[in-house]
Amino acid sequence: MTASKIKCLVVDDEPLAISVLQDYISQLETLALVGTCSNAVEALLFLQKNKVDLLFLDIQMPKLTGIDFLKTLANRPKVVFTTAFREYALEGFELNVLDYLLKPIPFDRFLIAINKYYPADRPPFAAIHADTIWAGKRRRAVYLPEIGQENGEGVPERNPLHRKP
Repeated sequence: MTASKIKCLVVDDEPLAISVLQDYISQLETLALVGTCSNAVEALLFLQKNKVDLLFLDIQMPKLTGIDFLKTLANRPKVVFTTAFREYALEGFELNVLDYLLKPIPFDRFLIAINKYYPADRPPFAAIHADTIWAGKRRRAVYLPEIGQENGEGVPERNPLHRKP
């Protein structure tokens, strides 16, 4: 039985910020982007009609800030704030958000936020996908050859740190 994907919604008034998060989400098979909104009012309408598990929410937006928007939600999904402003971090965490990402968001920091979505007894995302590294500007997956974990199996002999006894 395969686990269902985490349904993500991105809310940001900056098209570039939306594009970056769309790219990051598309690279993880455990995530599904179900929508993007350019302001909190659009997001409210979207959430009334759609199930969302994880909300990536900008703070500085026209009409209604991300913080004020979050305070209006009764049954809210898990939230990761995405913003260029450090000064809202404390207030963000007081609202019990998963994480607070500062723009520009590096991919490795995005992965840390995603790991916080899962229960503590689940291995982190990076450990599950340890055979993959992300390379290049577009962060494409590069698969590494399988290397045995016990006794350095599969590690070349020329590496003195991993020689078999």
